[in-house]
Amino acid sequence: MARPPKRGLDYFPFDVDFFDDLKIMDLVDKYGPLGVTVFVASLCTIYREGYYAEMSAIRMAQVITRMIGYRWVNRQNLVVDIIRYCGEIGLFDEALLCKDLITSAAIQKRYAEVTSRNKVDKSKYWLLSESEKEDRALESAPE
Repeated sequence: MARPPKRGLDYFPFDVDFFDDLKIMDLVDKYGPLGVTVFVASLCTIYREGYYAEMSAIRMAQVITRMIGYRWVNRQNLVVDIIRYCGEIGLFDEALLCKDLITSAAIQKRYAEVTSRNKVDKSKYWLLSESEKEDRALESAPE
C-alpha cells in the first residue's frame, strides 16, 4: 500500500532577488528587519502545512512570536500589524486574510512548482487558474 502524498513541504525555493521586490522594500521601509522576519516565518508556517494556513492573523502572530522568540518581539500586536500589512501590499491575499486564511497566488505558484510531480489535492482555496497550473507543470517537467 502506497503512503499518502505529503501535503506540506520540507523546503521551498527562496529567490535571490527577494530584497529587490518592491513589496519587500515597502515591508522593510515600514517595519525593518522584523517585517521581513515575520513574512519569512509566515512562509515557513504556510509551506509546512501546504499552500495555505487556515488561521487568523492573531493566531499566526502567536506562532511566529514563539518561533522567533519573545526577546525580539516587544508587542505581539506588532506582528499582527505586519501580517495585515503583508495583505495590504499584496504579499498575502487580503480578501482571504480577512477570512482567516493566509495564502497568495505567488505562494501557490511556488508550491505548484515544487509539487508538480506529486499527486496533491490543490483544490481547496486555490487561487490559480487551470492554465496557470498546467503552465507550471510544463515549466517544471524535464525535457
